[in-house]
Amino acid sequence: MTVTKQIVARQLAAHLHHERLLARLVAWAEPALLGGEMPEREPGAISAVIARLGVADRRAFGLTWGDC
Repeated sequence: MTVTKQIVARQLAAHLHHERLLARLVAWAEPALLGGEMPEREPGAISAVIARLGVADRRAFGLTWGDC
């Protein structure tokens, strides 16, 4: 699966609109980071955002409005 910034934005927007629980967002992010194919443009930025979402359920990391 190719993970684009549009896909990441849709996943995050679904969470912010209460359409997806944080646990489901994290569950999506973990395999997307490990097994997802990043596009040639901006792979570092996309993977950094997905990595941040992957640990958002941890108390030490959380997910703030500033992060979003």
